[in-house]
Amino acid sequence: MASGNMSPSGEDMDVMKLAQSLTMKEIILAASPGSITYGDRRRRANLLAAVQSSQDLQREVREAYERKVQRCSDVQNERVKRARFQESSEDVEEAVGLFAPETYLASPSEEVKSSRLAKFIDRTSNRETAQVVCVVCACEVFSVETEEVDLDALPGRDLLVPFIRHRAQHLVCDMLLYHHAVSFLHGKPSG
Repeated sequence: MASGNMSPSGEDMDVMKLAQSLTMKEIILAASPGSITYGDRRRRANLLAAVQSSQDLQREVREAYERKVQRCSDVQNERVKRARFQESSEDVEEAVGLFAPETYLASPSEEVKSSRLAKFIDRTSNRETAQVVCVVCACEVFSVETEEVDLDALPGRDLLVPFIRHRAQHLVCDMLLYHHAVSFLHGKPSG
C-alpha cells in the first residue's frame, strides 16, 4: 500500500487474492522468522493486514502460492500416472475426469455412483470376505487368498511330521495339522 493512500494498488490486490487462497499456516510458514508478530498469527484478518503492509511478506506470499500451485500440479500429474496403470482405458478416462479442477466438488453422475456401488458390493460380498482356517499354521485368512489342496499332495509333508510323537497330538495323515480345518472331499482329506 502506498504511503498516504488508503486504497490498495492493483498489485497489492493481486497479492491479497493470492493470500486469500493460502491457509494461515501456509502464510506463516512462508514468512521469514520474526516478520510476523504473535498477535498477527492469531487471526486471519491481522495476518492479511501484515501481508498487505510488508513488501517482503508479499513476495513470500507470491512464492508460497507458486509452490502450492506446483504441488497441486504434481499431485494431479501423479494421479494421472497412477490412473494409466489401471485395467482399462475407460477407467483411466474416468479417474482423470474425477480429479479435474472443474469437477472437484461436483456431484458424481448416476453412472459413476452405480459402478462404484457395484464394485463395493463385489469386494464386500460374503464370498470375498469369508474366512477359513489354514490347516498348516491354524491362522485365519480370507478364503479368496487360499486354495484347498489334497493333503497327500501337500508340499513339504516331511516338515509336518513330528520327530517325537506325543499322545496329546492329533495327527492327520501322519502330519501335525490343525485337524478342525481338515475336510474330506470324496473320502480324501484336504484343507
